[in-house]
Amino acid sequence: MDWDYRTMDPEYMESTWWAFSELWKKKYVEEGHKPMHICPRCVTPLSNFEVTLGYKDVTDIGATVKFRLKEDSSNPPLPLPEREGCPAGGEAETFLLAWTTTPWTLPGNLFLAVHPDVTYATVQAASTQFILAKDLVEKVFNDTDYEVIKEFPGKELLGLTYEPLFPYFAHEYKDKAFRIVAGDFVTTEEGTGIVHIAPGYGADDYGIWERERNVDPSIHFSENSRVTLSDFNKNRIEVRHENSQKNTQDDTASIPLLQHVTMEGKFTDEVTDFAGLEVKPKKDPSATDKKIVEHLQKSDHIFCTEKHKHSYPHCWRCDAPLLNYATSSWFV
Repeated sequence: MDWDYRTMDPEYMESTWWAFSELWKKKYVEEGHKPMHICPRCVTPLSNFEVTLGYKDVTDIGATVKFRLKEDSSNPPLPLPEREGCPAGGEAETFLLAWTTTPWTLPGNLFLAVHPDVTYATVQAASTQFILAKDLVEKVFNDTDYEVIKEFPGKELLGLTYEPLFPYFAHEYKDKAFRIVAGDFVTTEEGTGIVHIAPGYGADDYGIWERERNVDPSIHFSENSRVTLSDFNKNRIEVRHENSQKNTQDDTASIPLLQHVTMEGKFTDEVTDFAGLEVKPKKDPSATDKKIVEHLQKSDHIFCTEKHKHSYPHCWRCDAPLLNYATSSWFV
């Protein structure tokens, strides 16, 4: 074989360091912080190429989660017509429905994302109201007896607040997060048209956090100052550029990055009900998701569940399920 080598040979290691040194001298190397796939067993990030080596078809839990909409003086409820069991003024409980295939990320929820230009609907089912994308109402409610009582663009939801699912970080983030924001990635192809955002575990989620972490939430509450999608995108690009120049885990950020899972793939001590539990155990990757769903069912935060078949990345070295995880690394 021509030009054969072994990675443990000193000559090979020296040549690798030389190549890296040349890239460094030309300022082609920088340290950054962003979501990437990590192996919790190997405790290391994987390159995009390495991630493509380990995709497998799996069956996970798809959960439609109920987020209770707050209705107080600083967050006026959407005007609702009078219905049996739901007096005018929105006194009955109203829930936002969000779909996820990663229930383990729910303790890290900080936002819900909607598309400003998508039509949403308030649905009456028994004495409860639900909000979701109009195009997905029939699919979500299926054989349930329901009535669509109001339709409106997603931009009318921006800035409204909801109650956190878990108490673990509620106090720390209560005046900063748990509100509805705009997301141009939100679609009506599946789910509910409302996306649960856990900033530490996905590129879109992280982008929302970068944009929103220094935004004054009160700007959303004025009907005359509703922010358009183009405004949000412009701000998102500017903030990303700014944050690329510094460590985005700066303690001075008004909304700190929330990561309730360690690099080893285990819940932190703050998540008291599940502390130390692996979020994607190799022997049964859905085991922890089931426990999260069961916990939320007891508090009446689960609308429905389903089996969801999809392709999921695994470590090409040890076959452990990967996690999409925001961490620091070096980039060329």
